[in-house]
Amino acid sequence: MKAINMIKKIILAVVAITTLASCNDDNDLGEIKVPGSDYTLPQGGNSDADAKILSLYNTYDSYFLYKFTEKDFNWSLIENTSSSYQFEPIAPENVSNLLDMIQIGWLDLYDTAFLKRYMPKYVMLTGKLQTLVEDWWSSTWVDVTARCIDNQIAIADVAKPVSSMTSEEKRSFKNYLQATFLNYCISTGAIIVPEEFYTISDYSANLYWEPEMKARENGFVYNPQTDEEWSTVYWSLSQSLDVNAYVASLAYRTESEWAEDLNYPLVKKKYDLLVDAFAKVGIDIKRIGNQDFK
Repeated sequence: MKAINMIKKIILAVVAITTLASCNDDNDLGEIKVPGSDYTLPQGGNSDADAKILSLYNTYDSYFLYKFTEKDFNWSLIENTSSSYQFEPIAPENVSNLLDMIQIGWLDLYDTAFLKRYMPKYVMLTGKLQTLVEDWWSSTWVDVTARCIDNQIAIADVAKPVSSMTSEEKRSFKNYLQATFLNYCISTGAIIVPEEFYTISDYSANLYWEPEMKARENGFVYNPQTDEEWSTVYWSLSQSLDVNAYVASLAYRTESEWAEDLNYPLVKKKYDLLVDAFAKVGIDIKRIGNQDFK
């Protein structure tokens, strides 16, 4: 019996060693299959970028892709949620630089554990990324930095090497990307907006064409991502637009840039509630807003 048990232990040890070696070989070679697709990491367009992407995969369990089809870019569980965006492929030689900007403008501002749990599974790196903006008379494609749908985020290339970007250019990239990601986190339930937030302002109020001061008195803030004093330009007020505006402002604005708005009591209450909500999941939202790269 002892001999049989010894043989079993030896067999299990050999299997474990073989499996471990196999995993290490796969990791060294970077032969990582992307689930539900024909993609494999590394994608083989740029060795420096591929090494960074493998490191990001090992850290966050997300797939950073720079070669993908239009069909996969537009894939969504919800019909007609992605058709208002279009992209151009990124040049492989630009991928490493974009990853550097993503690192300092997004990843470095979070705990690894949070991103590993809540980062979209697919990070699609594009060249130009655009959204269709329509009004009563016309429509036009407008450049944007990022877009989130379902379990993917698309991020557009930057125009120059990170080392040559101005602090304002870096901040602009950070602002849009952070606002997009944070609103995505709220939509997925990773960040919970407290119910009290929605009880502070009166969503039945009519602020159409009212001055900015009136919006602040009612607890509504300007949305820097959409460049709208949203509560005074729409016929009706909505909770989702309210949250989106606050989240964008938190991502875009430094504490000193918030100072004037925080003199309005309703704005201050809603601001404090959201800052606390972010803190509960380990996000220092003030640090994100304060990051101006100066």
